[in-house]
Amino acid sequence: MLFFSIAWIGLIHLIIYVLITKKNKSLFVINLLCVYLLTYKMSEYGYYIIVKREYNKIPVDYSAITYFVMPIVFFLKSNRLFPLATFSAFISGFGYLAAFAFLAGKMIEINGYFSVIMALFNHSALYIASILIMKERLFERKTARIIISGSIMMVVYATIIYFFVDFGQKYIFIYKLLDGTYVSYLIKGFNDFSLSYLLYYLFLFGAFFVVVRLFYKINEIIYNKNTRKKARFNKMEESNA
Repeated sequence: MLFFSIAWIGLIHLIIYVLITKKNKSLFVINLLCVYLLTYKMSEYGYYIIVKREYNKIPVDYSAITYFVMPIVFFLKSNRLFPLATFSAFISGFGYLAAFAFLAGKMIEINGYFSVIMALFNHSALYIASILIMKERLFERKTARIIISGSIMMVVYATIIYFFVDFGQKYIFIYKLLDGTYVSYLIKGFNDFSLSYLLYYLFLFGAFFVVVRLFYKINEIIYNKNTRKKARFNKMEESNA
């Protein structure tokens, strides 16, 4: 499974490299990915929630919400929300690819082959779209407040839904993250002290701010690299004219 994980991640980055080097292909690919994600996810959630009345299928995870936020923001061309949509798509996609590289076997054991492979494909679509957007847009660091406030709203939304929907034993990442499940695996006796949660949430906030800063740095690198390529391409066209 490790070989497949490495091969898939390599393939994704090869696709990104080819798309970045091809002029005027990014917009078409982003449109295609957004249409696919919005159509597929509306159909999937519509079937489970409306037809089968399985309300525990309602999207609450960060990436599940991003499947809708990303395409809607892109199609509405909302410049104000583009940083949030791109950030959430990048983090969701990158995070799943990283987790898949190390935990593919466990993920398949819990969720089954089909669910994991579809999730891998969908998160890869988010990741590719986010890179292609960063290639064309340089976000100002002052837009970080949009990312932070939007992310907090997603967490608040997920928390509210938790009190109204019975998810049973269903594995939902955001709830496991917020209740300290993951850190309790690493630190024995974590749940025994209330102060532990205060320190844990402070750590989460700090880590989140670091990730936001890294996002802007990555955006700057990708955008500047693409700008230099465009300049060289235009110079070659002028010299051949």
